[in-house]
This record gives sequence, C-alpha cells and structure tokens, in this order.
Amino acid sequence: MSSLNDPSSFTLPPFANKLIQSGYINLPQIQQALIEKKKTGRSLLEILQEVTGKPLPPEFVRQHKKDHLFNLKILYGIDVFDPETYSFEWKQVEELIETLIPLELCRRYKLFPLKKRNHQPPSIVVALVNPKDPEALNALKQIFRPKQLKLARKVITQQDYNQLLEQYLTQRHFHETTQIHVAEEDLETLVDITDIFEDVSPGLRNTKLKSEDDLSLPEDVQQGPVVTLVNNILSRALESKASEIQIEPQEHHLDVLFRQDGVIGSAFDPIPKEIASAVISRLKSLANLDITQINAPQKGRMQKSFSGRKIDFWISTFPGRNGEKIIIRILDPKAISLDLEELITDENTKQLIKNLVNRSSGLFLITGPESSGISTTFYTLLAQRNQLGVNLATVENSIEVSLSGVTQVEMDDEQKKDYNSVLLSFLNQGVDVIGLDQIRGKNTAKTVVEAALSHLVITTLPTPDAASAILRLNKMGVDASILSDTLIGVINQRLVRRVCPVCRLSYQPTASQLEKFHSLVSLDKKISCYKANVLSSVEKEQARSKGRLCRQCNGLGYKGQVGVYEVMGISQRLKSMIAQQSDVQTMRKAAIQEGMTPLLVYAMNLALEGQTTLEELERVFGDLLECNPGDLGCDIPVSQPPQVMRRLQEIEKLLETLNREFNQLKQEMTSTGNASNSSQTQTAASSSKKPEIRDAQAWEILKKELEFDKETMVSSDEPCEELSDPGDWETLKKELEADKETVISGITLDDDDLPVNHKVKSVPDPW
Repeated sequence: MSSLNDPSSFTLPPFANKLIQSGYINLPQIQQALIEKKKTGRSLLEILQEVTGKPLPPEFVRQHKKDHLFNLKILYGIDVFDPETYSFEWKQVEELIETLIPLELCRRYKLFPLKKRNHQPPSIVVALVNPKDPEALNALKQIFRPKQLKLARKVITQQDYNQLLEQYLTQRHFHETTQIHVAEEDLETLVDITDIFEDVSPGLRNTKLKSEDDLSLPEDVQQGPVVTLVNNILSRALESKASEIQIEPQEHHLDVLFRQDGVIGSAFDPIPKEIASAVISRLKSLANLDITQINAPQKGRMQKSFSGRKIDFWISTFPGRNGEKIIIRILDPKAISLDLEELITDENTKQLIKNLVNRSSGLFLITGPESSGISTTFYTLLAQRNQLGVNLATVENSIEVSLSGVTQVEMDDEQKKDYNSVLLSFLNQGVDVIGLDQIRGKNTAKTVVEAALSHLVITTLPTPDAASAILRLNKMGVDASILSDTLIGVINQRLVRRVCPVCRLSYQPTASQLEKFHSLVSLDKKISCYKANVLSSVEKEQARSKGRLCRQCNGLGYKGQVGVYEVMGISQRLKSMIAQQSDVQTMRKAAIQEGMTPLLVYAMNLALEGQTTLEELERVFGDLLECNPGDLGCDIPVSQPPQVMRRLQEIEKLLETLNREFNQLKQEMTSTGNASNSSQTQTAASSSKKPEIRDAQAWEILKKELEFDKETMVSSDEPCEELSDPGDWETLKKELEADKETVISGITLDDDDLPVNHKVKSVPDPW
C-alpha cells in the first residue's frame, strides 16, 4: 500500500512537468506540493508559491486555469464558464438576482445567474460551482417551473465564483450610491465605502512605511487589493450592524473582530502579515492620521456614505508588541433610536423617567459601566425634552448624535475651551435644559450641581449602581446639602442581548440551574424560560447548506439588545439621607423600600418575559449574582402604591364574601335533594337574601362586582370565582405588574408543551 507521503505514489501531471522544464521548480519541490495538496485540498497555485517562495509566472497561471477548466468540463459534461472571456451585462444580472434568484440563494448554493435567453422556450444561464448539487437544482426548479423557464448550466471554479460575486456586490453598491448621490458630487468628504477612495493626498499615497519590525508593504503588492479589502471590512461591519471594529496584529497575521450586540467575535478571515501594515496605513490615512507615526497613540475620525446615509467612524490607534492596534467605533444614525417608548420596555420605569425628565430644574444622572448604552439614554432624554419653546444646549467631548434644534458644543483642545466656561455661558443665555456628556472633574461637578438649582441638567457618571453616584459626587467635593436640593433622579443601566424570537428554545430550568438566581426566584416553583439557539461555526455551515439557518439571527441565537434599568427617584427621605451623607447601602435599601426596582430584579423580569435568557444574565451580572442578596437589596420587599394596596384589600374582602355565599348556595342545593331545577333556582335566590350582607347599598355594589356570566370553578376545596372583569382587574394586574410573573403550572410539562405565558411572543420564521 502506498503512503500518502510517498512521492513515488504520484504520477506527475503535464502541468507539473512543464513547471520543472521551465526551471521554476525542481522535482522534490513539486512532489512536496502535490503531497500537500492531496492532504489539505488547498489550491496548488497557493502551495507552489509557498514552496518556491516566488510567484508563479502569469503564463503558467493561465495554463493551470485552462487545464482546470478542461478537467471540469470532462468531469461534469457541460460547458465551463470563464469570466475573463465573458462580457457581462450587469443590469441584466442585477435584474435576475433582484426578481428571480435571490442573492442569499446564490451564496447558499454557490451559483450565479449570467443572462436570460429569450428563444423558445426561454432559459436562464446559471454558473454553478457544483452543477450536480441536488439541493441547488431543486431550488432552481421550484423557481423556474412556475415561470416556464429552462435551466442552462455552466460550471465555474470556486475562485472565479468568489471574484464574480465580489465584483457584482461592488457594481451594485456603486450603482446605488451613484443614484443616491447625484446631487452630492461636490461633497469631497462623502465617498461610499464600497468605492475606491481617491481622497488620499499624493504624498500619503506614495509613502513607504519603514519600521524596526520591517512590516513595510512589499513592492509587488499594489494599492488596489488593499483598498478593496478595507472597503470590505467596513461594509461587512455595517451590514452586520456591528458597533465596533477591532483590528489587532498577531505574530503571523492580523485579526479582524466585530462587536455585535455588545459581544466581540471574529467576523473576518485573518489578514496575512505581509499586507498588515498596508491595511493599517490605509485606515489611518482615511482618518487623516500620521501614517509615519507608529509609536504613539492617535485619534481621528472619518465620515462616509453607505446606502444613502452618513456614517461616522471614530478611529483610535495605539502601539503594541506586534504592531499598531486599531479600534473603530461605528456611529450609524439608523442603528440608534431616540424614542423613549422603544428604549424602555417596563411601563412603570418609563413613566418614572418621563416624570423626572419633564422637571423644570434639578440634576438627572445616568450611570453605568462602559458599553452599557448610557450615551443612547443621554441623547434619548434630551430628545424627550426637545420641544418647541424649550431651549436646549449640550457640551460634549465628541458629538455622537446630532440633535436638530439643539445647540451642541464640541470640546476642542486647540481652541482652549473647557467645560466650566461653556457651562457658565449657557447660564447667561437663557438655556432651559443643559446636557453634559460626562462629569469629568471636581470643578465641573460643582458647576453642574450649582447650575441644577435653576436648570434641568442631564449628565452621565460611570458608577456601578444608582446609589454609588451620590458617594462619587461627594468625593468630588460637591456640597452634600446642595446635592440633596438639586438631585432629582439617578438611572443605572446595563445592556443584555435580546434572545432571537424566531429560533429560541423554551424549557423549564431545574433547581440547580436556578441556584445562582435564588434571591430572585423561588427554587421550589416551576418557571418557563427560553434558551438561545446558538450554533457553532460547523453547525452554521450545515444549517446554511440545508437552508435551515435562522434568517433573523444567522445562528447567533440573539438579535439586538434590551436595556436593564434601575431608577432611583429622590424622595424627601432620600434627600435627608443625602444631606446627612449616609452610606450607599443604607440609601439603596431606602430607595428599594420606596419602590425602586433593583437592577437584578428588572433583569430577571426580562428573562421571565421571554426577552432574554438566564445565560445572558449570568454573563452580564455574574459579579452581582455572587454578592450577598442583602447588599443588592433583592431581599427587601418593595412597597406598593397606597391605591393598589387599598384595591387589593377590597378584592380580598370580596373573595371572602363570595366564598361564604357560594358555600351557603351549595348547602341549599344539597339539602333539596331531588327537587326540580326551578325549585333549586328559587332556593338559591331566596338564600342569597339571607342577612350575610345586611347593608342594601353594599349588596348593590356587590352585584355590580359580580356578573352572572362569570365563570365559576367548582371543586371540593375552598371555591373561588375566577375574576374576569376586564376593567378593574386588568388595571390591578397592571399596577401590580402581574404580567411579569411567570404562570406556575401544577403539572410537569415537556419542553414542547410549555405554556405560552411570556410577554414577548415567538415570531414565526417568514422564510
């Protein structure tokens, strides 16, 4: 038996003999290349260049492709397609993809429509990497048969297919942006990122990078491929709704990572080390950074156009061991919603925030760690007050969102502006609402608190919880008595990923799975939750090949984010505690006793509503779950509003009366034995007049509460009426937030039979 590593087991093809005869390669090298190809399945051309260390001559590249196409023609028995010898009608190709064969189908089955033949019967010419793929042929048959179209197949190489698809996407984006920006041709700063940027100065374009690590771009690598690569990275990030791109040099390659829904993950193939410096310099030049400075951090920004909207990219660089790392923040206005109704899902929390932000004066703080969505909340609250007759002004280190009708001042080191001077100027210009992106120092903190005596000031402060913001301001030197007079509310928030409503999986967590959440839920009660259907890379490819990949989340299991909020409204009791400089835990417990929903309780409610998962809560709140529940306030009973408690007491009394009446009616019916139905009805009517409820007015009220069309549950246990009053009962449930309680089933349910009791319903897969 011949070994895979035995060169004698290979018969050299004619192409290999030609390479040896030309002197490009010797016999041992070609044998090594053939062994590597058989082991890995990689491209022979790629392996040859690695083995020899030099590019393959163009004539041999053409010869190899010609031989490969001939072999494909023999293998499949159909004509081959060579893009180099074909003249495309891109408008017709675009029309076929938009109206007949969707792009997703082309990618899934590695096919590409070329043209339509109008002879009888009409046919569509389609190039396929695998012309015998039964799933691809079946999909095309289902599309063509109703339209009475025939399929004309051609075989295409994988490499040609990839280039063809990339060329089509570039043509499509160029066509779209040309239509959109016909009137904006004079805007030099706006260039679609799918075009080749020509806004780099000639000096920068011709600059050759030199460093101690010798990471300069080789002379034979042209700028075109690098420009295309950078464009692809940016466009793919926008298409995947990423909020951040991280480009990190490694020893032998360049990693490209995307932050999607708050989680960093690999989203692009590693970039070879040979062109790493060219990619980094391309990005730096777009942001007008010094590409020759590689040993110091730099910051810059660029604004480009994508799908008809302007996108801001904030670029920061800093040197590392293997080269410069680049972080690109993406500020896409389409991805940011400033609607308070969409931002906050809980009605009580939403109403409390509305009441606070509509105050005429006071300090309103937004707190949370980095990447917790506090910037979005900051702009949303400003947008809430951005009404006719209200004068708003903001001072920001960098303006992230432009607000129409709002005076926004951006700090600039070159102009020698500082926060205090800008804030003081606002006070002299009749500003009603002041927005400050962050309290950054002691002087600013004092100015902000004093301004809040006569203005509404909305600002942010990085603290772990709402109560800690008060301690932070005290340490900044803010007078406690002034702070107690001005502070009206504090929002603390986090972001959790929203579980995909299409592919999520329902289940009943076990007691051991709920152990970490024991302070939030009872371990002896059954609850139903959802798991995210997260697929591995292999499972994604399998699902995609079978057409079963979730179109909503693409196998990630999550789609979008939802906020978790802890809102502390400052009551008179809390004002006194602030003035007395009470400790954080004491103020936190007092706030919870007065109605503040703790962060973890809010998060658990989202999980029970079906908006997120227990696994996501553990990821985001792992540090809080390990704390003592008493320290977090999760074990402190939250007092309900007085009107709710009064209504609850009335309902309890009503139920007690109903129980007594029902028992008496039951006894009367039993005592009559075999009496007629009319007699039983008469007895029941007379028994209802017994002096259990002596007050006639109370009886009339009770009759209004009780309607005879209500369903009554009869059992051997204590009977009770199922309240179905659509008025008061529904209001009471809303006031008590009963819709956030998970319905507890008395029977054990399999995963497929779980009760539908979640606020957020599953969405059917439209595909």
